[in-house]
Amino acid sequence: MEKLKGYYKIEHSGFLLITCKLYNPETRDVKRVIVEDFDYPYGESPHLSLEEFTLEELEKIRGMEIDKEARRLYNLHQGRVDVGAIIEVVKGRKYPAGTRGKVIKVYDIKDCYGRFIAEYCITDNGLKVATKNVKVISWS
Repeated sequence: MEKLKGYYKIEHSGFLLITCKLYNPETRDVKRVIVEDFDYPYGESPHLSLEEFTLEELEKIRGMEIDKEARRLYNLHQGRVDVGAIIEVVKGRKYPAGTRGKVIKVYDIKDCYGRFIAEYCITDNGLKVATKNVKVISWS
């Protein structure tokens, strides 16, 4: 596990093909590791990251807990809006540009068929604005 020194698990996703996203906050390096493929017998999938890790290491990666602080830093470095971010409005009619607030909730707006329309955030001072119209200033 020396290869993963300084890396933290920030995402665990998939249904039949389980992938984990690992992030190193110091180097800002991201690794995507495929840890399980349920379409094949255990350890025989051609999609597994076996050229880089052994099966035992893949099991450890799969069992790692998601590090919330590393995920927060990843979102900050990517400029993504997340709970706890201090945002500033850069575009819009409802709120003037330059208005700031701390995000307390992020949610999706969907149509009557369940299709994604837009992502919105609510701030502590009552702003309800689309995330595409804001930029992340800092984190609290």
